[in-house]
Amino acid sequence: MVGFLQAVKGTRNRVALMTTYAVGLRATEAARLQVPDIDTSRMVIRIEQGKGGKDRYVMLSPQLLEILRVYWRLTKPGRWLLPVRWPRPDPPTDLGDRRSSSLRVPGR
Repeated sequence: MVGFLQAVKGTRNRVALMTTYAVGLRATEAARLQVPDIDTSRMVIRIEQGKGGKDRYVMLSPQLLEILRVYWRLTKPGRWLLPVRWPRPDPPTDLGDRRSSSLRVPGR
């Protein structure tokens, strides 16, 4: 998994995939994460309107929290934790496109 994540281009893309993998998010859930959804006092991430339109909480590991803190210091995101270029109703397509197009296959 480490090699896969190292092959991803761009800090935002790498952090998006790490976050998605670490807490088991769907692409739509990752694209809709907002900064206030990260609850460091309870070590959880609030997922609003997930599958079936239901809200849920997922555990936030200390390692992921540190990664998100470094990402925050580097990028200073606004409202959206992992901003995408497209209007918010359609973020999953953009996140999916980034996931496949940001990979660099070694030796090719």
